[in-house]
Amino acid sequence: MRLNLGWDRATCAKNFHVTERTLHNWETGKNDIPFTAYKLLRLLNRMELPGDSWHGWYFLGGTLYTPEGHPLTGQDGSWWSLLVRRAAMFDQLCTRVHGGGTVGARTPGGGPRLRGGPGRERGRRPHGASRGAARSAAAPRFINRTYLYRG
Repeated sequence: MRLNLGWDRATCAKNFHVTERTLHNWETGKNDIPFTAYKLLRLLNRMELPGDSWHGWYFLGGTLYTPEGHPLTGQDGSWWSLLVRRAAMFDQLCTRVHGGGTVGARTPGGGPRLRGGPGRERGRRPHGASRGAARSAAAPRFINRTYLYRG
């Protein structure tokens, strides 16, 4: 692992505050390497990440993997700032439109509304009137349509 960092034996021994002979004994397996030195080498080689908040994240072949197993490359990070800006703009738009915070299923009055919008009465069809009577004969008929109105 020290060779991956470009360290010769003298540099590595100096960084760990040990003699070159001790380092040689660690490398040959004569003595066990202390856990802290091993952990530091893994961190410096980017084999694992520090802290409990990174539990489950790992590197494999130059790619960072999430605890769920999704790979993240360097190009994925370039879109992060765009995603954050778009979320902030969406929040501002919702504030302007709804006069408050974002509207969602967890906020009072949030969640999907039926077609027709708020405050509009849904009229009933007279007895015997078919659902498609008002439709044009040329208009295609779709089954299981769901309309959600946010407004």
